[in-house]
Amino acid sequence: MNSRERVIKTLEHKEPDRVPLDIGRGTSTTMVIEEYERLKKYLNIKEETEVMNKKFRLAKISEKVLKKG
Repeated sequence: MNSRERVIKTLEHKEPDRVPLDIGRGTSTTMVIEEYERLKKYLNIKEETEVMNKKFRLAKISEKVLKKG
């Protein structure tokens, strides 16, 4: 099941193969820097974290993390 099919199935109140997630596509769906660093460590991704918003300590989620997660 691809991501589009997963979202459509969810919107139809049917059970998809896994829960669809929206991570990192905007300021309301990103992660704070500290948690993002932990996620990268867990996924064994070694790259510098790009900051999306300094005031709220929000990380910009990289394509590597999105593809691996």
